[in-house]
Amino acid sequence: MAISKLLVEWYNTNKRELPWRETQNPYIIWVSEIILQQTRVNQGINYFLNFIDQFPDIKSLAESEEVEVLKAWEGLGYYSRARNLRESAIIISKQYSGIFPDTYKDILNLKGIGPYTAGAISSIAFNLPYPAIDGNVKRVISRLYGLKEDSASSVFSKKIETIIMDIIDKREPGKFNQALMDFGSLICLPKNPLCKECFLNDLCYANTNQVVNELPATYRKNNKRDRAFLYFIFKEKDKVVINKRTAQDIWKGMYEFPLIEYSIMPAEEEWVDIMQERFQLKGSDIKGLSFSPFHYHKLSHQNIKAAFIQVEIKELSSITGLHDSRIININDFVTFPFPRLIQKYVQHNFQYNI
Repeated sequence: MAISKLLVEWYNTNKRELPWRETQNPYIIWVSEIILQQTRVNQGINYFLNFIDQFPDIKSLAESEEVEVLKAWEGLGYYSRARNLRESAIIISKQYSGIFPDTYKDILNLKGIGPYTAGAISSIAFNLPYPAIDGNVKRVISRLYGLKEDSASSVFSKKIETIIMDIIDKREPGKFNQALMDFGSLICLPKNPLCKECFLNDLCYANTNQVVNELPATYRKNNKRDRAFLYFIFKEKDKVVINKRTAQDIWKGMYEFPLIEYSIMPAEEEWVDIMQERFQLKGSDIKGLSFSPFHYHKLSHQNIKAAFIQVEIKELSSITGLHDSRIININDFVTFPFPRLIQKYVQHNFQYNI
């Protein structure tokens, strides 16, 4: 029996029960796929349910404010996904009369949608025979067919696509794509795959040649960028200063405290001098200081080392050198979207009413 039929039969019996699999509504499938781009399924389910509850359709998402969408996304990371969702909803409302496009090309042209997401939506919602190739799928195919090229290379990607286009179930492409995803998540795991229980073990190159742990092959190192964030939390009684990140960088559109960034964190004994020079503060302006232990935050291509300096100020109006800043009441923290690094610090270091 063909591999595609074996996978679909296995999927029919063993598929994961997930809320977005109860419909072929392209909007629902789209939101779920965007959430799952950089998020584990177990973590993503509650975010998906809350997001759909708040924005149940394209119209509600298109009419939302960016800050509302970012707040709903708070904690998920990769916030460009949320901004792209909203911007694409606006495009669909204007260019497609609010109806989700039903061709692979038009879906691919939406912001934040690449070949994988376009393939997933096309196949699941519209039964179009396009592959949905994610990390799980690449791992499964590389092991089944013994692909030894660097998994980060274009040659490897082209071979994966060629193989899947050859074996995809043309009658049920959506089920086939989801079967590959689930098979990679439940059986063909990155480490300690369940080869003895696998119904494809006799057909698998990696299993029969005992190279399962060597595939997919990786020859390149992932060089991460180190960044040092020195945050200053300027407080006057129940008021505090926050900034909105507007640059084309991580966390665009999110809020944080006034920041000075370095490639290497300066010595602690320099922090007060740095603060006074940057924000033109005098010793007489400061009522109290406290430093936090270092906080570490890892992203896919960045390592962030952060320090938080709480500064009690006599009058916030005495601070200069602030850009794109606003003064809020501490109790208003919950209405602003913060990146996870800031959110965790606020939750553990501030008393405020929800």
